[in-house]
Amino acid sequence: MELVEIEKIAQHLGASQVHTPEPLQSLWSGYGKIWRLPLDGLSFPSVIVKQINPPGGASGLESAAHPRGWGGTLSHQRKLYSYGVEMRFYEYLQQAPISRSTPARVPEPLYLKESPAGWLFVLEDLDASGFAKRTSAPSQQEVRACLRWLARFHARHMEQQPQGLWAQGNYWHLSTRPDELRAMGDSPLKAAAASIDAKLKGARFQTWIHGDAKIANFCLPEDWLQEVEEEIGVAAVDFQYVGAGAGIVDIAYFFSSIWNDEGCEKYVPEALDYYFDALVQELPQWSQADWQALEKEWRFLYPFAWADFLRFLEGWAPAHGKIHPYSQRLTAEALAKLSP
Repeated sequence: MELVEIEKIAQHLGASQVHTPEPLQSLWSGYGKIWRLPLDGLSFPSVIVKQINPPGGASGLESAAHPRGWGGTLSHQRKLYSYGVEMRFYEYLQQAPISRSTPARVPEPLYLKESPAGWLFVLEDLDASGFAKRTSAPSQQEVRACLRWLARFHARHMEQQPQGLWAQGNYWHLSTRPDELRAMGDSPLKAAAASIDAKLKGARFQTWIHGDAKIANFCLPEDWLQEVEEEIGVAAVDFQYVGAGAGIVDIAYFFSSIWNDEGCEKYVPEALDYYFDALVQELPQWSQADWQALEKEWRFLYPFAWADFLRFLEGWAPAHGKIHPYSQRLTAEALAKLSP
């Protein structure tokens, strides 16, 4: 990170002193880095700085090497657009802020900058705000907290137009993955890819979906009190793929990130019930008829969400561990529903 940016950040926030930034991680394909920047003189001890400097700048055509070999202009342009979407999402939050007391937390945007060189996000440090835990094996309590976050996010943005965001949320949707589709072997899933995509895009009930709602993008509190579970919230990060969609797409993808084949078979039924119970609580203004119609539609689309994700995986990484009997069974269900 260039010193001039550090000084600009400190000046913008009104910090009395700035300390050496701590590198946290590099972004996918080397498009940038994330840092923790300690500061003095503020009500918080540090901020998170996400700095994106892609090859060729924010509008360049030059692409970087991809960890799995999926490089090229289309991949590069998708990433550039995704960072622009994330900027628009945080700009939206600045206009319609979410209270820090809400159980569905996102990092507060403190300073945003877009330039020909790339994007700069200065965000609330969620670790310092009490959400310091990350896990790949969440407890039932933690799973429920994440599902409540998703229910609140979906309810908050129900039937809102995603201005400046993805017209279709999630990072694997068909229109942005023609290379992966071509890489698939001939199969009923490949043949039905457009029909599955149409089912999801044609949902009557649309909201904003997170688009990358894996467990790694949830920040959890370290201290959980069982007796006050419903009052404990989590936070989420990484909003590059926010856009329109049926909320069940986020839910299927979230399940894929925490459970294997056996786990999905065992835990999904109860977890789906829990999500819909949480969602209806967030939509008290809805009529019973509308609510029942939403739940019926999204449950119907659940196998299609899995099939759509499996279509991406089979082209992108055909040996991926998420291609397992459960995801294949749900895909078969979706294909059967397409049959006349």
